[in-house]
Formats: sequence, structure tokens, C-alpha cells
Amino acid sequence: LEGGTAKVLLAEISRKACLVESLAAVLPPMWRRAKFKVCGLKNASQYNGTIGVVKGVKPGSGNSRVMMQLLNEERSELSVKRANLELSDGCLNHEKEPILAMSL
Repeated sequence: LEGGTAKVLLAEISRKACLVESLAAVLPPMWRRAKFKVCGLKNASQYNGTIGVVKGVKPGSGNSRVMMQLLNEERSELSVKRANLELSDGCLNHEKEPILAMSL
């Protein structure tokens, strides 16, 4: 790449990286307004299919796990890997939460 083209390309990459970082900073609070279904658990399979809300990232998990408040009779709290969460479509209002709808 020529010098001018490379500078323009690097500036665009930098701008997009800032947008991604901004979205990452906003996403956890938005998660708290959405409902998720637990899926794919092996050791606690009794919770598969249960709907809950994300309370936040589990401390010490390196952002790989979140704490969920399940909306079952016991109101159980569960630590779940993000990969074991599925957005519950019926609970997301695409008009009121367009950014969340596009990002998940």
C-alpha cells in the first residue's frame, strides 16, 4: 500500500475499533434488560430451557461467565458461560431495543 492509502486504512481501522470498544462497554447493562434461555448445560441439565436475566459478569471469571437470576419458582442464581445463553426472542422488543437486537 502507498503511504496515503495506508494512513487512511489505519485511521478507518482505529475508528472501527473505538466503535467496538464503545459497544462492549454498553452491552452488559443492556443485557440486564433482556431475557435469556439457558441451554447446553451438561452438569446442571435441569436448568436447560429455563429463562432468566443476566445480573452481571461473574467476578474472577475473566468475563467468560455471567451470573443469572433464573425466573423459576426457586428464583435460583446460576453462573453460566455466555455460550450457554440464548436470547429469548419473545422477550426482546426490537423497536425499543434496536442496538441490543442488532448486537446479539
